[in-house]
Amino acid sequence: MLKKLVPLLIAALLISFSSFAATTPQKPKDRISMKQAQEIATKAQAGKIESKELEYENNLWIYSFDIRANDKLIHEVQVDAKSGKIVSQTIENATQEKAEATSDKK
Repeated sequence: MLKKLVPLLIAALLISFSSFAATTPQKPKDRISMKQAQEIATKAQAGKIESKELEYENNLWIYSFDIRANDKLIHEVQVDAKSGKIVSQTIENATQEKAEATSDKK
């Protein structure tokens, strides 16, 4: 009987863990607007915005902007949705751009 219960217990634990891990808190009501975040991001990095979104990442709600700069590279600028502070600025390589484009299609 124990041999039959072990797989069921493992399955139940996996289901519980996956639903717990997939839980995203609600968007904060006291956040800055997308327009405000965009102004902050473009002051930090000039260029043409190719994509923008509000997302929950690393326990933080952020506005993420992909900006095509004069150097022809994609600069990702992330702005804290509550404080308006720049969280990160990175340059995406071709592999990252492709992975993000694929992810956005889903």
